[in-house]
Amino acid sequence: MPRPRERYGRHAYVRQQERLAHLLGLDEETVRKYLRAGMPGADARGWYCVPRCFEWVVVELGDGRLPGTRDPVIVELTRERLRKQKLENDAREGNLATLDELKAWWEAHVARRIRESVIHLDRRFGPDAGDVIRRALREANEEMHADDPREG
Repeated sequence: MPRPRERYGRHAYVRQQERLAHLLGLDEETVRKYLRAGMPGADARGWYCVPRCFEWVVVELGDGRLPGTRDPVIVELTRERLRKQKLENDAREGNLATLDELKAWWEAHVARRIRESVIHLDRRFGPDAGDVIRRALREANEEMHADDPREG
C-alpha cells in the first residue's frame, strides 16, 4: 500500500488547522470539534491530509451539513472528487504521462524491440516465423489507437 504522500501528492497536505478549515469549507472551531470526534489528525510531522479529512467529513457526517447521514450517492461523489484531486495533484507534480507520451514510449521501448526480434526470427526460421508476433503487435497497436478518444 502506498504511503499517504505517494497516494495523494504533496499538495494535498497542510500544516495549519486554519488552512485545513478553509479547504474543507468549515470554520476552525468545527475542524477542532471534528478532530475530537475522530477526523484524521496531523501525522507525526504535523501535516494534515486534506483528502482523508474531506473523506471523513463526507462519510461520517454526510456532506458536512447533514450530520449523521451516510448517503451512498454523497459517498460515491466524494470518492470521485478524491480521485479527481489525486489526478490533479499527480498532473501538477508531473507524475502523469499523456497518451502521446505513452505511445512514444511504447514505440521506442517495446514495439521497436519486438519488431527487431521478429526480423531475427524470420531470418533464422523462415519468412513466416514471426507472423504470430507481428499479428499480436498489430492488434495491440490497433487497440491502443481505438482507445484514443481523439481518433474516431
